[in-house]
Amino acid sequence: MFRGLRGIVFALLCLVAFMVPWEELLALPGLRTGIFAVSGVALGASLVAVVHTSTVRPVPVGLVALAAFVIWTFASVLWTLDNDSTTSHIMSYVSLLVLTWMIWEFVDSMSKYRLIVASYVLGCCVSLLALFSNYLQGRTVLGSDTDRFTGAGMNPNNLSLLLVIGLLFAVYLSLSTRSPGSAVYWYFVPVASVAVLLTGSRSGTIALAFAVTMIFVMTGFRSRKSVAVAFVVVGVTGVLITTYIPDSLLDRVTEGTSAGTLQLRQMIWRAGLDSWQQTPLTGVGTGSFEAALEGNGYLPRVAHNTFVQILVENGLVGALIMMVAWIIIVGSVARFPRQERLLWTGVMGVWILASITTSLELFKATWLVYALIVSRSGLRAPAPFAETASPVLARLP
Repeated sequence: MFRGLRGIVFALLCLVAFMVPWEELLALPGLRTGIFAVSGVALGASLVAVVHTSTVRPVPVGLVALAAFVIWTFASVLWTLDNDSTTSHIMSYVSLLVLTWMIWEFVDSMSKYRLIVASYVLGCCVSLLALFSNYLQGRTVLGSDTDRFTGAGMNPNNLSLLLVIGLLFAVYLSLSTRSPGSAVYWYFVPVASVAVLLTGSRSGTIALAFAVTMIFVMTGFRSRKSVAVAFVVVGVTGVLITTYIPDSLLDRVTEGTSAGTLQLRQMIWRAGLDSWQQTPLTGVGTGSFEAALEGNGYLPRVAHNTFVQILVENGLVGALIMMVAWIIIVGSVARFPRQERLLWTGVMGVWILASITTSLELFKATWLVYALIVSRSGLRAPAPFAETASPVLARLP
């Protein structure tokens, strides 16, 4: 699997997926985080591999739609309200699009596809260790209204989403791996669930509740034994939550619409939409949401809503292009085999729930999800992981 230049590129992509859940832990001067350095090396190696073999996989329509959106962000340089922010955002979009293409190009088998997923879950374990270390030492998030916790330097709301996605990945790997070691993935569920609640993220908690529901759906189509295991795991999770989660955090994540932060975000959304109405077709420019608010007499803030952010910054044209990309990606999920279809239905549902109160358009996990769905759409009928990979790889978490 790792032989030759293409194998090296794939190994680097596994490393990128591994680093996504804890990328803020490794910051490099001028490169934001170490993941950019690894991605850059992977890109260089991938270009050499493509030139050497003179073969490139046909680009799928979903990737073309994402590329069209990125091209539209370039056009916004002509009317942007914040040139520096627009340039920075465009560079980020380009790097994420290139990463998506690399995963499409080099994840060309079910064993590689599952190994990328497993690499992400393993990366979540790094964040979990950092979070529980902070919890045991009483290191809370600075400036929080309650004693919230995070790890690896990640924003607690973002970390909660990363862990919920990892939870669904772990369940999928457990159900799709015919190996005694596959049971280890179930241990991730209660640990990650407790960690999500320790972040104090309301959106993460809602996403977690949806993910737990999807666990029963996924196991329900598998076997009675799988359903029994799911009930036991969720039961253990409930006991751990009541034992270790402080009442202040439980009160925070169950506030619902009365939460002050939600009311503040609704004010930001209205302010953003007021700014958007001045340039409804083209938007205010990629990365210019805060500048638009400031120019209209509001405090400059991030949208905290992916859909509002894309609409305001990229206008109706950009929003429609991205909508087409989403429809194509979701449409490909509908054609997947049952286990993959349920997995990605759950992941996309979690992402949508989080996107309502968080800006995720440049979130690396967002584009990793795009890339994995696009990659899976190009693979033929699946085979059990234990049969397509070596016994050593089959036992990898």
